[in-house]
Amino acid sequence: MTPKTIKELFHEDSGAVTVESAFALVALITTVMTCCGALVASIAYVRCVDAAREAALNAARGDEAQAMAVASRIAPGERS
Repeated sequence: MTPKTIKELFHEDSGAVTVESAFALVALITTVMTCCGALVASIAYVRCVDAAREAALNAARGDEAQAMAVASRIAPGERS
């Protein structure tokens, strides 16, 4: 089917839904990944606060060695 006029040539919409679907999919994946990142950051923050609280409690009781052990066990990050 050949277009009869230039107007018909430039107003063809075939493939428009495919492009719109691709943009929507990218936006959806970006949103999901951002939410996952925020969730991971929130969990790490809560673990840091818990570790600091437990360490402060043990340090206030005078058991600094236990405070360091508890903090390093609860806090996120690499274990050495």
